[in-house]
Amino acid sequence: MLKIILRYLLPLIGLASCSSNGSSSAPPTSYDPGEVSTITGTEYNSEDGFEVTEYLGQPEGPNLVYIEGGRTVLGSYEEDLMHNGGGLERTVTVASFYMDETEIANLHWLEYLFYLEKDSSDEDRLEAALPET
Repeated sequence: MLKIILRYLLPLIGLASCSSNGSSSAPPTSYDPGEVSTITGTEYNSEDGFEVTEYLGQPEGPNLVYIEGGRTVLGSYEEDLMHNGGGLERTVTVASFYMDETEIANLHWLEYLFYLEKDSSDEDRLEAALPET
């Protein structure tokens, strides 16, 4: 009987004692941050505390399509005959993102910038259209 207790019960007690702050709740997320900070222990949205606003998600822009991310295996399933190492299999995770539903070529983008630059009355619009570098 003692062997059974030592073998099965003690490891379970040890695992149960490893939970943070004696609770088995999930870690805070942007959707559910909790009522109290897990770092400082102070209450959120109190008079002198940190203010947490409700996360509403990312707003969709016009003509954008949501592409759900996921994991995939890249690389070749065949033998690497050239021995260049380019065909090594690896798991890649791609984050979810939004993509415009209309294809726009670089030529069309440059043409758009050309006409914005030509119309010097709208400097702010041209500034906003230029890519960040």
